[in-house]
Amino acid sequence: MIMREHQKILSYLHDLKFCAAHGHSRKGHVSEMVQSATQFGSCITVLVEEMLSTKVGHIVTSLEPSTGHTRDSLEQSLVSITSLGLEGNHLCRLMTKHGAVSLLVSLLSQENCLVRAATLRALATLCSVLEAIRQLEEVRGVEVIARLLGDLTISEADRAEAAGVLAQVTSPWIEDNDYVLGVTENAFTLVRDLTTMCAATKCDETFLLGSAALANLSFLSPLILTAMSAQDTVMTLLQYLTHNVSPSIYIQDQVATVLANMAARHDTQESLLSCNIVAVLLHLLAASPGSEDLPILAATQRVQQKAAIAIGR
Repeated sequence: MIMREHQKILSYLHDLKFCAAHGHSRKGHVSEMVQSATQFGSCITVLVEEMLSTKVGHIVTSLEPSTGHTRDSLEQSLVSITSLGLEGNHLCRLMTKHGAVSLLVSLLSQENCLVRAATLRALATLCSVLEAIRQLEEVRGVEVIARLLGDLTISEADRAEAAGVLAQVTSPWIEDNDYVLGVTENAFTLVRDLTTMCAATKCDETFLLGSAALANLSFLSPLILTAMSAQDTVMTLLQYLTHNVSPSIYIQDQVATVLANMAARHDTQESLLSCNIVAVLLHLLAASPGSEDLPILAATQRVQQKAAIAIGR
């Protein structure tokens, strides 16, 4: 394929040179040059895409057990996948096309995965596109993530990375992603384990990932909200806010999301009222950015809006 496109490029380049050298003496030479230039550009695009696909394919293939990879080589491949994924959605789709999500879930399914955190990070990066989430569903990836979240024998850092994957997979910003296979089916388990992690952690980043996963889950199903009510999730989230002098505005954003979504349903409003929720909402309503940084200003505005919505409900 690459050689064929290379030959086409040489042919179109020859045509362009000919038109440039002799076109002035021929009728319609301008349109011929435009056509040749367009075809030349299209071939360049295809060639770059094919070369990129080949390179990506080699990186993804290096995750396969048959390659006999070492821990260091596997970790390097995972770092490469994460780095490429951060370059844009197109590369995430390309790696997914080569089966990267399936291979990552296969790695996570191993009992003694030595590169679990790096694997989860790579998976979260790829799942910023719908195609990767659908491949995750095909290999029952949410069930694997749910198992890791509840496994207290692995480190909190690994479980936080698993929460990060879940937060990404359930992101409300991804179009046509209103339902993710495995989430509703594991609703109580996911909410329980995320709530437990948020209650036990002393790390702000871990709490942010856990609360972000809970916030995104709260959009998906009434069953999730019922599970949060049963697991006293709101109390856990509020305890963090009250025990921290200046909690991150991004954490406040996640908490405000959960409160606004739970306030929308009569069957979960009672659990909010039992937590002295009005005082908390008034505090969130008065949130101050403390910085002129645009992302912080935007997050502060979201917190205020969600608090107002919850009060209105």
